[in-house]
Amino acid sequence: MPPYDARGEENQGKRHRAVLIGVESYTGSRNDLPAVAANLRLMAEALTAEGTGVLDPDDLVVVPRTGGPAAVDPLVAHAALRAARDEATGLLIVYFAGHAIVRPDGGDLNLMFTESRVTRDRRHPFVDTLSWSDSVMPVLRKARADWVVVILDCCFAGNALASFSPAVDQNFALLTAAEAGVEIPPGDPVAGTEFTSALHRLLTRRTEGAGPATFTRLVTGVREAMEHLRAVDGHPWVPDELRHGDDVVLARAKGPALPLPVPGPPSVPPVPPPPEAPWWRPVADRLRSRVPVLSRRVSRTTGSSWRGPSCWPVRGPGS
Repeated sequence: MPPYDARGEENQGKRHRAVLIGVESYTGSRNDLPAVAANLRLMAEALTAEGTGVLDPDDLVVVPRTGGPAAVDPLVAHAALRAARDEATGLLIVYFAGHAIVRPDGGDLNLMFTESRVTRDRRHPFVDTLSWSDSVMPVLRKARADWVVVILDCCFAGNALASFSPAVDQNFALLTAAEAGVEIPPGDPVAGTEFTSALHRLLTRRTEGAGPATFTRLVTGVREAMEHLRAVDGHPWVPDELRHGDDVVLARAKGPALPLPVPGPPSVPPVPPPPEAPWWRPVADRLRSRVPVLSRRVSRTTGSSWRGPSCWPVRGPGS
């Protein structure tokens, strides 16, 4: 069957949502991630781009709020996820960029927020985080949306694949910035991270005739775009994914450019009407038409003395 299209006619009356979570500010020993602010901007642009975007600006929920404090509380992020889950009936997209951490065995991926910290408690080592398996997947598994798409741009993102457990009849796709166990560079404050920057290019720079950017095409494209890069410690940098369902459109095909108008023939200025004849012209014309008749009459009465209409007979003195 064709890929799900949030912009399709059959989905016009449905509600779509995208929750974009980016944590750039951290306390404690974690370094700040200034590239995250650029990531949020890039993802918002990609999803709402004119002509190719699958969402409207009003469909976006950005955490932290644009123009607000950079600090992000996990409870606020979790509430945003729950609200979007309850509202969306069409397409639901969740994006996270920030630090993440796993247990020593690689399990229990935890998304980290501004005040997150690691303790020595072996049972609960992570504080003020969101566990992918215990806090995020359970929320999204209950979504009413036709499709759920999650994109994780963080260290150890690929570890989320081990806990990927959508509902039996749920359409759900998960795209991770790297494979399990791989840490990734922090990115550029202006250009964003390599992964999100590549997604932005693939979603917005659509060429005419290329078709829509579906999830499966996006996976192939981002892997090709990043195949020359290396993650931390020289590891191959390979984005990973899992999908439950057919496919979903994340950027629409770019339509053909509107044809330029064909120039019409040069306009010909109207021919001005002839100047209006002076009032005396009709009188003169009537007189001119009568001159030959008058000439003939005069000739019959005076003989050869008539010389035309411009002279009269000359008489001598006293005549």
